[in-house]
This record gives sequence, C-alpha cells and structure tokens, in this order.
Amino acid sequence: MRQENGSIRKLRELLDDKIAAVESVMREGLESASTDYCRFFEWKAAYLYKGELQRGHYRLLRNKVGRTEDVEDLKRYFGDIARYHRERLADGTPAGSGAHPMADTCRALSLECSRQVLKDCLEFSRLLSFGQPEQDVKEENGQPVKHRTNGLKR
Repeated sequence: MRQENGSIRKLRELLDDKIAAVESVMREGLESASTDYCRFFEWKAAYLYKGELQRGHYRLLRNKVGRTEDVEDLKRYFGDIARYHRERLADGTPAGSGAHPMADTCRALSLECSRQVLKDCLEFSRLLSFGQPEQDVKEENGQPVKHRTNGLKR
C-alpha cells in the first residue's frame, strides 16, 4: 500500500532538524577543543562522541525516509530498528567490563545512544500511524458534511 501523506514530510523535517541540532552541538564542542582541550575533554568529549553516533543513526533513518513514500514500509523499518536496539540494550554487557576505562565509557555512551534511537524510532512509528484525516463528504453533491454543535449531521 503506497500512500503519500503529510506524516512522511513531517518526519523528514523532524530528522533534518535532529541532524542539524546534533551537528550544531558538535561544532560548538570542536570549537572549544581548539581553545582548551583539557576542559573540552572533561566537559564536552562525551557529547561529541554521542553526537557522532546519533548523527550516523539519524542520517541512516533520513536516507530511508527520503527513498520511500510507503508508510507501511517505514513503519516496518522503524519497528526493526527499534527491535534491534531493544535487544542490544537487553543483552548488552554493562559498562565497566572492559580492559580500558575509555572503552567502558564509550560502551556506556553507545548504550545511551541506543536508548535514544529506540525512543525516537517508536516516536517516528507513532507519527506515521497518524494518517491524514479523510474528509467526510456527502455523496450527492460532493460538499463537506456540516456538523452541528451537538454532534449531529445536517
């Protein structure tokens, strides 16, 4: 079932906004790295790492949304992505089990990104579930049905 609706357009805009927001945070972080690296590393490196992971996920999602107009295909796609991240979060080893502290930190940040992508995919799927409302039309003259304030049709 192929159907083009405003939900797909809205979803494209939402993903574009998310990508732009992540890139803005990353730009600010990189600028601070060039002025005071120690402060950057302590306060902003984690945001940059998460931003890079999220930007990659959002770009993949945006590419898929840009290539299809099929709402059902997109719902299945987001469902598959959500299922993958749900399993990754459920089966993942906790941070602190690696041989290097930075690897543990990266693992924890990666799991945070998975949690966010899971949340976003569920939200995107919900957004696609809202189809465009069909207008109630009289058959005899093609004019919209007017409703009274008490809910009865005229």
